[in-house]
Amino acid sequence: MKKLVMVAVVAALALSAVAGEGVYINSDAWNFWLSEKLASMNRDELKAEIEKDVDFYATKGVKAVLYNMNIQRCLYPTKVATPFWKDVTFDADGRMLLRGKRTVSDNATMRMMYQAVTNMVAQVPDFMRYRYDYCHKKGVEMWHSFRVSDVHGTTLGDEWGLHSDLWLDRKDCIHAWYRHTWRGEWPDGTLDYANKLVYDTQLATVRELLLDYPSDGIGFDWLRACPVLKPGFADRDRGVLTQFLRDVRRIADEAEKKWGHKIRMAHRVPARVRDAWGAGFDIPIWAKEGL
Repeated sequence: MKKLVMVAVVAALALSAVAGEGVYINSDAWNFWLSEKLASMNRDELKAEIEKDVDFYATKGVKAVLYNMNIQRCLYPTKVATPFWKDVTFDADGRMLLRGKRTVSDNATMRMMYQAVTNMVAQVPDFMRYRYDYCHKKGVEMWHSFRVSDVHGTTLGDEWGLHSDLWLDRKDCIHAWYRHTWRGEWPDGTLDYANKLVYDTQLATVRELLLDYPSDGIGFDWLRACPVLKPGFADRDRGVLTQFLRDVRRIADEAEKKWGHKIRMAHRVPARVRDAWGAGFDIPIWAKEGL
């Protein structure tokens, strides 16, 4: 097995990949979308911003950029998960509401991001394809970065505009909700991948990303919010995560036929195999099976 080195710096991911040496940047959702000017730009100006973002990486010799498009909600018009703007409204005073109620996330940052995303979707509905094509024009690979789970604002009573319908409505899908209190820790709020609804919903989102939007690969960020199995169930459910990736690989193979090129998979996991094993990640099997 070839050596794989991963170094995380803020929102960056650098690795020596099996496919060849190079710098792979994981572009966190906030990197691009947290911009006040995106809310008022027209179609041409928004396209120029996409190009400016890609040009920055291209001029630095970056091999690939992994763009994160799913936090808890998706930053594109998803048909299988929760789009960023669903059930979000504003009252007469301009305050942000989720399902008609005030949220903890009613602040300038969230309003700015909401306005940026919705304007892009309205003005450049094909922006993901446009970014992919421009990346290739500049000699940069474009990957999807899949946030396996997200726990921002998941302390009790802290529902906000980022929460998905799955997280809001189905607390049985959360890996440790039973120990949630007003002083609960964010990691208690991650999704349990051994839950069939979680498994199916997340896999459907992966399928949508790989088959509806062209890419050169998909990177799974298992460490952004961990663990993703119930406490004490890593040994029992480790195989569930491996099976999830087998299913992803089959989807990736299907995507290869559609797009006409190789679709690779990458993972951000604990640096030591034994630590990964303890969290439910069977890295040796993933490598052996080409996952």
